[in-house]
Amino acid sequence: MTDDTYQDGQEMMDIDFSEMNPGGRNRNLRGSESDDREKLKKLVVYGAAATLGVVLLIIAFFLFSDGKSGKDSLTPLEARVKALEESVARAQGMEESITAMQTRQEELQKSLVTVEASLKSVKSDLHKISREFVHLRKGRLAHKETAQQAHHRYHVVQKGESPYKVARRYGISVEELFRLNHLTKKSVIYPGQKLVVGSAGKK
Repeated sequence: MTDDTYQDGQEMMDIDFSEMNPGGRNRNLRGSESDDREKLKKLVVYGAAATLGVVLLIIAFFLFSDGKSGKDSLTPLEARVKALEESVARAQGMEESITAMQTRQEELQKSLVTVEASLKSVKSDLHKISREFVHLRKGRLAHKETAQQAHHRYHVVQKGESPYKVARRYGISVEELFRLNHLTKKSVIYPGQKLVVGSAGKK
């Protein structure tokens, strides 16, 4: 009887009570599903993190592996700023050059004014010298003419007179008359002309 009781108890332990309690079976199924969902969420999070890390690495690679590394590498904005600074420096240099040229031009203008004043002074002096020279020359010519008149005798040609007649009157040859007056045989004398006929000491 004892053995029968043990067997009956064993059979009752082998009975699947889950069929008798559907709610308990559903709870077990829900627990396994929630575990699967947690695992899936973790996988998704890890995958997203890994993908983000790869993307960041790719961006960093393209940003810092353009052939320029260290302090010498310049971003496009820094390059533009540097170019603008160089342009400003060139503009300042050009402005300084223009200022220097303007100063030089002013100095040249002052020098030109001084040179023009000097030229006017020299021109005035030359004009004075020229007038004095002309006056002196006129005086010398007048003195020479006076001296010549003092040393020569003259004859004023009258109407109808010829070189032969004048020369005969003063006792000189026609050739001598021509020589004294710088005439030639083809020269024609006219009334009123003043001819040299000899020295003042001769009669």
